[in-house]
Amino acid sequence: MRAASHSQAEISVAEHETWLASVRGDPERTLLVVEAAGRPVGTVRFDRRPECAVISVTIAPGDRGRGLGSRVIAEASELYLCSRPDVVLLHAEIREENHASVAAFERAGYVATDGSATAGSRLLAYTHP
Repeated sequence: MRAASHSQAEISVAEHETWLASVRGDPERTLLVVEAAGRPVGTVRFDRRPECAVISVTIAPGDRGRGLGSRVIAEASELYLCSRPDVVLLHAEIREENHASVAAFERAGYVATDGSATAGSRLLAYTHP
């Protein structure tokens, strides 16, 4: 999962626990756990910004390649937009080399917009109105 992340540096358990506590305590962030057949298979996070919400998705390695990503993105996006009428736009940034995520977001109805460059990699931008 780190290879597809903006920051690819290894994260310690303590760092992850601190990050998770900050996400769970922040009212501008929503973290959903995705389950299939009664077991967790991924997460979706929405980070509220003034003009939009930024979506971030992870699917467990053993559950990839079955079309789950696009379904999770589409359903979580609709759920979030229905629960937050103040949000009118969702935004995703995906590493250019992460072809599976690009395809999943496109299948979920996201449209490519301008990208940017960071940490030696190009980030593709996608929006969902």
